[in-house]
Amino acid sequence: MIFWGVLCLCVSAILFCVSLLGSRNPHEPRWASDFWVGSVYIPGLMGFFFMGVSFFVKMAADMDQANIGTTESIVSAAVIAVTVVIIKAMKVKKTLAAYGRESSPASVVDMRPHPELPSKPGATKLAA
Repeated sequence: MIFWGVLCLCVSAILFCVSLLGSRNPHEPRWASDFWVGSVYIPGLMGFFFMGVSFFVKMAADMDQANIGTTESIVSAAVIAVTVVIIKAMKVKKTLAAYGRESSPASVVDMRPHPELPSKPGATKLAA
């Protein structure tokens, strides 16, 4: 039971990283359009996430009858390790930083008052 919970949570983590990279890409690939992300990837991600959580809740509820073997524990640890390697290989942090540099810079709004304008509302600036 723990293996299936770990597998579902790991698949949801990988789907999250893939959809994050695709949706933040300034050159928006065809597979990362708003339709695909909103209608396919995110519902799949949420489904795998909640299935994984439900496997853990079910295991916790049946803890007196649960028989977690060594094989299941080792395979679950291996799935977690492979997921970490896959996410590290995606270089999510570096790729997002590169996407931030490629995208258009945000405009900076100067909030300081203009020297020609009156300092108080309703006041008039006298010409010197």
